[in-house]
Amino acid sequence: MRRVAAAAVLAVLAGCATAPGPNCARLAFDGWFCPLPPAALAPRNGTDLVTVTRNGKSTHYVGQLSVTADALTLALSNLAGVPLATITWDGRSARVHPEKSGLKPKLMTALLEFTLVPPPRLRSALHGLSLDSRSGGGGTERRLRAGDKLIARALVRRDSTRIEVPRAQLSIVLRPLPETDP
Repeated sequence: MRRVAAAAVLAVLAGCATAPGPNCARLAFDGWFCPLPPAALAPRNGTDLVTVTRNGKSTHYVGQLSVTADALTLALSNLAGVPLATITWDGRSARVHPEKSGLKPKLMTALLEFTLVPPPRLRSALHGLSLDSRSGGGGTERRLRAGDKLIARALVRRDSTRIEVPRAQLSIVLRPLPETDP
């Protein structure tokens, strides 16, 4: 009887940790973010100064974000303009090039969509997670939770977007760069 009970518990736990889809990013033990297809996002094309802080150490990049009906693409360069990596989500798979960049394309796609997709549409991407959203003070604050645990927080304003993932000691700040004429 104990073996059957133990097997049942393991089966339940294994089921909880199974992704709801092949492109879903795991954000909590039983919390998944399954990105929406690029056509569900508003078109965008812009360049941002991207500051990534992990464990108290900050690194700066230039990020070119493009959203079309066919793909969400984030191209990262160092501050001198040397290309470092490109993340692409085409609605079928999230990829990073070069693969050895160390970036996690599913996670990066999920974090970008967390800030880009309107909250009512975003809820369909969440599995085992809840979303709170408040507007005011010139922007929107979004919080993803798994139960009572804060998984991610985003402050979206006209002049900046800040994403925080407390468990990973990670914050990403995007500040739009002015457009320049060629």
